[in-house]
Amino acid sequence: MFGWRRGQGKGRMRRRRLRRSLGNENRVFTLNEALEGVPCIVMENPDKKTVEMGIYVGNTVIVQKNDRNEPNIVVAVGESRYIIPRNLAKRILIK
Repeated sequence: MFGWRRGQGKGRMRRRRLRRSLGNENRVFTLNEALEGVPCIVMENPDKKTVEMGIYVGNTVIVQKNDRNEPNIVVAVGESRYIIPRNLAKRILIK
């Protein structure tokens, strides 16, 4: 439809918009707001248990699953995966 070949078009436009929205690397936000698959640097973590998991200041984490309807999020730290409650993820600041 509209002259696009199969597999092109709307998906490509969505990726372009997503890249544009990721351009502000200096913005600090919570782990709860992170996009899936985007590496993030931990800026602040007040919880001792998650620090022991490897989510400490300066470490890189990747959110694997962040569904707003779920009570937990899945975070990758190195080769490990952890399930973190959403209320705890709201207290962890990332960049």
